Amino acid sequence: MENLSLRLYNFLSNKLGSEDTVRTRRTYYLTHNYLSKTKTYSPFICGSKGEGLRMKGSDTDTIVLIKDIHIVEQPNKNVGSNKFVMRSSDTRPGFAQLELCSSFTYSDAWLKKIGHKFFLSSSKMMEQLLFVNKDYSACNITNLHGPCMSTSNETQDFTVGIKCISFIKQAQEWVGRKRHWPTAPMQKIIIDSGVCETDMVDCAKCSANLSSLNEVRFMLLDGQAILTYILTPMQVLVNSFELLKQKPDRFIFKCLFSTMCRGVGTRFTSDDVTGGGNKLHYQKLKEILPFVILGVRSDAVSGWNVLATFYYCIGRYSVSLKITDYVLCKIKEAKQEKLYYSEDKFTIDYLPRGCHTIDLSDIHLAYSMEPNDFYRGSFLIPDEMKPEVEYKRYIQKPPIVYTFFIRFMCSLKLEQTQKCSQSLNNLKH
Repeated sequence: MENLSLRLYNFLSNKLGSEDTVRTRRTYYLTHNYLSKTKTYSPFICGSKGEGLRMKGSDTDTIVLIKDIHIVEQPNKNVGSNKFVMRSSDTRPGFAQLELCSSFTYSDAWLKKIGHKFFLSSSKMMEQLLFVNKDYSACNITNLHGPCMSTSNETQDFTVGIKCISFIKQAQEWVGRKRHWPTAPMQKIIIDSGVCETDMVDCAKCSANLSSLNEVRFMLLDGQAILTYILTPMQVLVNSFELLKQKPDRFIFKCLFSTMCRGVGTRFTSDDVTGGGNKLHYQKLKEILPFVILGVRSDAVSGWNVLATFYYCIGRYSVSLKITDYVLCKIKEAKQEKLYYSEDKFTIDYLPRGCHTIDLSDIHLAYSMEPNDFYRGSFLIPDEMKPEVEYKRYIQKPPIVYTFFIRFMCSLKLEQTQKCSQSLNNLKH
């Protein structure tokens, strides 16, 4: 019996990941959820990947919890265009219709009129969201898959979630349930079948740890920061620093924080930076630079490339060239072909190996690095690449290749013939 259990444990560890790997994946996604929340919605990753399991062929399931829509069991005096009451008398078990509480004549793309009442329509909601996201090139959502929307390559599923303000009547008994598992009768059955009592104690400890993890999950999903309708740069810092203060093991949080800052730096548009005169121009540059600098710790190369791009875009080619020289010096002894990974292979697979290492750059240099992303309209795009980005809306470049490209362009601008030729030869190979 013991040998069979160990064989099963080893098999699952090889297929799905060890306990540390699964725990690290969970923490990664929880942190991602926390950093992505706003005042009006909270996206969170669920399903097998949200639970830390990486299975062959599994997609990424994301639920976007909308906070502006409130569900109640009984109508009250506080009515409004965003409050719905549950109607379950004419529905199948487990289902409910959501009737708009407001008595005013109301027309909305998400509502369906039945008689003189308005009800929330899930099909209309999905159709409207598909229409809104049809031109979003970075994540092309095109298909309806059951209650979800899917990307064209079927690697990601999205759906919208809304929640009741309090536990519904049928769940009250569940709220007050005993949280001891396994129960005494079940323990007796298991012990009688040959499992010793010490194993049961370890199992109880594991159950307690899972309960603690669930508490952390709900805390992160609910959030405490009051944010505006979109994630502004300051909101990213607020979310991130709150999370960094709360958790003692900060490796993953620091990693995601740096990656988020790098992404925020690339979100500043050319119109924002150049459309308001010299004073506003320099003010915007001062706003971008801190995020770009904080983002250099996201991995070994990509973050530094963003910093080099910043100085290239403002005409400080010598500074940009020094940054690329530093990056190439770091990777000189590494095997470059093993450093870059495509967008379908996440850094999370490598995080458990470096959880006890201090230098994030060393960790990612040893295992992987992220591609450099370019979005249409971003300020941090070299002029020579803008036609391609404008045409394709969104592109990715392998980080080492992009480093050589920036180095070549800086050498060309500075008329440094030898470095220019060397970088061009590196690009050819």
